[in-house]
Amino acid sequence: MRRLLTTTSVYGFAALLGPLVAFALTPLYIGAIGVTGYGTVDLVQSVAQLLLPLALWGLPTTLIARAPSTDGLITHQPMFAGALRLVILVACGVSILAMGVAPLVAHHIQRSDVAWLVVVYALSLPGAAVYGVVLAMARLLGRIGHAVVLMVVYVLVLAMSRITLVLWFDAGVTGMIVALAGTNILVALLAIAVSWRWWWVTTRWDDVWAFGRLGLPLAPASIAVWMLLFIDRWFLVQYVTPLVLGQYAIATVVASLMAFVAEPFKQAWQPMARRHMSPQVTMWVLTVYVAMSLLVGALIVTWTPVLLQLIGGHDAIAATAFVPWLLIAPLMSGVVAIVSMPAIRAQQTGRLAWATLLGAMVNIGMNIWLIPQYGAHGAAWATAVAACMIPLLLGWMNAADAAITYDWCRLGALICAWIGYCALLTYLQPIGYRIGAFAALCVVVALIISVWRWRQYWALWQQPGESEQV
Repeated sequence: MRRLLTTTSVYGFAALLGPLVAFALTPLYIGAIGVTGYGTVDLVQSVAQLLLPLALWGLPTTLIARAPSTDGLITHQPMFAGALRLVILVACGVSILAMGVAPLVAHHIQRSDVAWLVVVYALSLPGAAVYGVVLAMARLLGRIGHAVVLMVVYVLVLAMSRITLVLWFDAGVTGMIVALAGTNILVALLAIAVSWRWWWVTTRWDDVWAFGRLGLPLAPASIAVWMLLFIDRWFLVQYVTPLVLGQYAIATVVASLMAFVAEPFKQAWQPMARRHMSPQVTMWVLTVYVAMSLLVGALIVTWTPVLLQLIGGHDAIAATAFVPWLLIAPLMSGVVAIVSMPAIRAQQTGRLAWATLLGAMVNIGMNIWLIPQYGAHGAAWATAVAACMIPLLLGWMNAADAAITYDWCRLGALICAWIGYCALLTYLQPIGYRIGAFAALCVVVALIISVWRWRQYWALWQQPGESEQV
């Protein structure tokens, strides 16, 4: 468990850098392209969020499922070589398909400018996929330094590219997407330099086939996850003004701060949890993750009006009501990482596909029902409800193979406290009162956690058994 905390902290530093840089520069970007232009960028980036998981073909997950029990590099090299061959083939195919359908999509939503921007990103898709797979391999091998360097370089190159194109050369929305595409290519070259030994290993096509077979159920799952997180933009563009679409995009930027907790945790947890862990350890990790992430979410909600004012000015304040709901999806991604491990260890990736597909269906249905009546509010509600469905479905599907012990009472108490806090903030506008309410919430969470038998969990933390081995 000490290793989990240490690795999560290191990845947390790298993950925090991205949101901090984004927050520092987003007001400048909005000053250059406006809230409406930022909405267009968010629309194109939502397409990128669909294309990249398809190009990766589930490899960050299937690498964990197929990794040998040893951690030596020699045992991994042939497997890594097969994964790299597969990602190049799939990414090139997805890139060509995206460039072909981009004009049709732009015509359907009556946004002709989107077609060219999607083509620009699609040209860089193989580079983005190579970067993603090499990063997953570095995490799997425990090469934290390599992984952090790749993550930090990506953030810095993207920031410098956008500053140059958007702020200095006034390239507008096009500059935002060209900078993203150029960053994908440059960082892919760095990833290839880091992993050059894996590219020269003789390809074992049985490895390529195994990765292709395991990743096949994850392709529809990737589409389902995209629908869960991004399909609302494509409904909203037909029912709300460009200004409201931009406000919704800015709200997602604020909600993305939850990645400071969720993403580092997932990056540290998944490689470690590929071996079996005791139900007590899993219960402890799940409960602590939920408690800490809810507190971070409450802190974000507390400062949301101030953050929105800094990012987008007065036009962005209306997005305050969207943020608490949009926080749920990134928060739940960490819960999914925990409850999905029995299926990943058993190489039953189809369970992840079914759970995410059902969650996406719920999201689409609620979007169709709520957005015409409630606009962006309805989109935020639909995203939150569907995000909660996926871990519940996964827990039910995995119960037969490896039941995870859940501390339902404490989890329920933490969730109720957080919901009550968000409801209270709707009546508290002065920041001083909101800070006082957050301090009270911290006390409530501490009281809920203090019910635990600390000696038992301290012994669990110190034991040298499986917690040190994972």
